[in-house]
Amino acid sequence: IAARGVHLIATAHGNNVRDLMANGQLNDLAGGMQEVILSAFEPRYDGVSKSIRERKSNPVFDVLVEVQEPRKVVVHWDLAEVVDTILGGNSPVGELRQVQPDGRKFLVRKLC
Repeated sequence: IAARGVHLIATAHGNNVRDLMANGQLNDLAGGMQEVILSAFEPRYDGVSKSIRERKSNPVFDVLVEVQEPRKVVVHWDLAEVVDTILGGNSPVGELRQVQPDGRKFLVRKLC
């Protein structure tokens, strides 16, 4: 979609990006997931696990916004990087944006 210059905003139901990745019907939005079997000579082989999950393709969207509460969202500016980080066993860094009680200002901070 984005490769054709089309701008699109969409919603997908889930609590966070991990829910999106775990949903078999929606995970193609995040690039899709596939199981890959590693050879003993593969640099990613850790000596324990012969298979890993990896992203099949580029996500449909560049940016993902998790709406956690009506006045609280987490912005992930690079969805491909977030998915790869999670598949690598790490926690992604997001940007928390929260409207202050006066309704005028955002509180922005990085989440790790």
